[in-house]
Amino acid sequence: FAASCLAVSKTAHGTAAKMLLLGTPAGQIAAIDRRMLDPRRPKVMPGTKPTPEQAFERLPAFHPEIPVAGTSFVTLSHRVERLRKIHANPAVLESSSLVFAHGLDTYFMRMMPSRGFDTVPPDFPRALLVTMVLGLALGLGLLRRIVRHRTVNLTWK
Repeated sequence: FAASCLAVSKTAHGTAAKMLLLGTPAGQIAAIDRRMLDPRRPKVMPGTKPTPEQAFERLPAFHPEIPVAGTSFVTLSHRVERLRKIHANPAVLESSSLVFAHGLDTYFMRMMPSRGFDTVPPDFPRALLVTMVLGLALGLGLLRRIVRHRTVNLTWK
């Protein structure tokens, strides 16, 4: 398909994966991994495995066409009519990039090119973590008191 506009996802420190944001004439935005555009992608014949040198690079195999799956569309089922420009800016979280697209319509979203590697999952046991930290602090205070008491007793002997 044709491209009506292009942009690149940005993060605050650049540690997250970069994605090429490709605006289509249909008003959708596709996110294509930068590794899919790497000219060093190995040409692997079907049914064979890449050599150890090729596997070390962790690059996907070369194909004449770049595959764009339905899940790679950042706009999901939404459309931006007469898409003209895509802006990508870093967010506070390193794993996130803020994407704003405009044309006749506007569209804004937060995308995570490398998934949320710096976010805490919702099922994280926060109560257990707080209990452990408080227990360690209490144990440290108790040990400090015991050590102080022993040093006083040893100096008086």
